[in-house]
Amino acid sequence: MVLSPSGARVRLRISARSGSVTVNAEQRTDVVVEHGGTAETTADGAVEIRPLRSSASIEVRCPEGADVMVGTRSGSVNLRGHLGSVSVTSQSGSIKVSAAQDADLRTASGSAELDECAGRCRASTKSGRVVIGVTRDVAISTMSGSVEIASATGTVELRAVSGSVEVGASGSGPVRASTVSGSMTIRLPAGARPALRSSGRGRIDNSFESGDDIAIDVTTISGSLRLIPE
Repeated sequence: MVLSPSGARVRLRISARSGSVTVNAEQRTDVVVEHGGTAETTADGAVEIRPLRSSASIEVRCPEGADVMVGTRSGSVNLRGHLGSVSVTSQSGSIKVSAAQDADLRTASGSAELDECAGRCRASTKSGRVVIGVTRDVAISTMSGSVEIASATGTVELRAVSGSVEVGASGSGPVRASTVSGSMTIRLPAGARPALRSSGRGRIDNSFESGDDIAIDVTTISGSLRLIPE
């Protein structure tokens, strides 16, 4: 099935249950559903794709820079190529995104991986694992899951209950972190002189001299925070 949506920017809305969803962003102007789904253009100009049956796996080819919204229960989601705004909600399925302008990834117990985000990345998980490569601004929340962020060059917001979080804050944007009993590790450039403000009874290990290079606000009840060089 081939659709050629009107408008400068293609928008995809994909719903699935237990089947996998694969989107390949390519140098093309049309949307092709390779197999597993049906597509139609809605009144607002978006392309809506649904599975042929509840367990069907969907594979789609779309233009680079397209906005993609995916909702699934237990099926895996794999978004390849350079996309625009990406939004994925999953219960237990895994999420993999190559590159996006902005991203919002939400999963209960599944894993979420994002290689590159040019703008703002948001991710939330209850017990799953979140891995992010390079992003500008990032906001992460987790209950008991684990979070790894290689490099964030802008604002960093972290919230955890009992999970573990490790982030490389490589820019000058502020860092706001809060945890109840979880562990957090924040990596800063060697020689940085952060302005650290902390509250709560948790343990804080700071390897840096104080200064005003980057503002770091930390709240921890019984958890731990480490500030270490890259």
